Amino acid sequence: MPTTATDGGTASPAPTGRFTFSPLTERWQWSDAMYALHGLEPGDVVPTAGLFARHVHPDDRSLVEAVLQLGRSREAGCEYRLVDMAGAERAATLAVSPAPDGSVTGLVVDVTRTRSRAVAEAVDGHLALALESRTVIDQAKGVVMSTFGTDSETAFASLVSISQRENIRVRAIAELIRTAAEHGGLDPALRAVVRSGLDAVSERAATSRRDVPMRSQVG
Repeated sequence: MPTTATDGGTASPAPTGRFTFSPLTERWQWSDAMYALHGLEPGDVVPTAGLFARHVHPDDRSLVEAVLQLGRSREAGCEYRLVDMAGAERAATLAVSPAPDGSVTGLVVDVTRTRSRAVAEAVDGHLALALESRTVIDQAKGVVMSTFGTDSETAFASLVSISQRENIRVRAIAELIRTAAEHGGLDPALRAVVRSGLDAVSERAATSRRDVPMRSQVG
């Protein structure tokens, strides 16, 4: 259990919520502490991906969604701003990893009282945070945006898609793109890789739009 230092200098457990979800059924389960982190009582609501997303600061949602997607195949993590029922923001650390049964398990740790890297790293092996170099990734996103005329969110999602398909870190593909841009631009092979990532993102978005009216009709 991660700890934080109190004002008196003694260590106290950092509030930590646990959750699981099934990629097939999208059924979520939260621990009592997970409800508490969000300002809820156990049983107040049925946990869903949508509920989780609504309690993520809008500026952090694309990152959190990408991490949850990546957690279906490997350990991943990030820091984000959690917004509880009262509208208060908390600094939170998210860590996810695939379970043997195909589900995804995760931890959300409230690190509001101290955001130091030491505390984040003390959240044991389950919190093997995949905190990529934001500078490198942001530069690669800029290259994708300028080369293919897309927005920031789509550019990042394409990097995540490539990472999943090629089984390499997001930072690694970002470094390839940045280096290529520094030496004359993306060659045809790398262009094709990035284009395939953008196509995958576009296809997922189109599928999601088609599914919305179907779900409405069923309801």
